[in-house]
Amino acid sequence: MPSTVISASDDIFFKNKTVRMIVGFGAGGGFDIYSRAIARHMGKHIPGNPSVVVENMTGAGSLLAANHLYKVAKPDGLTIGNIHGNQILNQVLGSPGVEFDARRFEWIGVPVKDNGACALTKASGITSLERWRASKTPVKLGGGGPGDTTTTNAKILKEALNLPIQLVMGYKGTSDMRLAAESGELAGLKGKRRGPERREKNPLADRVRELERENARLKRRAERAEGIVELQKKVSEILGIELGESAGKD
Repeated sequence: MPSTVISASDDIFFKNKTVRMIVGFGAGGGFDIYSRAIARHMGKHIPGNPSVVVENMTGAGSLLAANHLYKVAKPDGLTIGNIHGNQILNQVLGSPGVEFDARRFEWIGVPVKDNGACALTKASGITSLERWRASKTPVKLGGGGPGDTTTTNAKILKEALNLPIQLVMGYKGTSDMRLAAESGELAGLKGKRRGPERREKNPLADRVRELERENARLKRRAERAEGIVELQKKVSEILGIELGESAGKD
């Protein structure tokens, strides 16, 4: 999430101010949902407790929002952008339409970890990769704009796996793509599943933890035993008695 430069950071600067969070995608999509969740709590953790409002600025896979943040927004620390990370790659590749320099943004951080997932409707009839490959007609997938995940990943699937895909671009975000899929306009979309990656539980994990606890217990017992032996050695040295002499006496 890039931001315009902050000229001051004390309570006086942010007090009674409003921070705008510009989201490069439409309302109801993934970017929009977690941006609003962040905005709800962010002001409590900024000196001066400013209000934080979300503004959707759609177009070209958040490229328009990135350009606005760089060219139009005042560098006063009151504007935050939530744009697609692929737009940075577009700048590196010299893609057309890029009017920003990502090196001059003040970067706050990355709000989520993404994992790619391709979702198709039941009505599409595509229930496996084999059926997709065997499809006689191209499967319609939705895309936003050049550089966003839905567009880029759909192109990769088509080229790398030779899947029959018709990419329909121009949607403002995944919320619009979901509606289009529900109405039959699309068969699905190749987007992102946000949040930590789900991992299958190791069937041996419980046994491993049990053995680790037992090992720790035996280690503690061994350490206590070593301590007792050392104490006996010191006492025997003080009294001038060898440990072997007293071992067999009552």
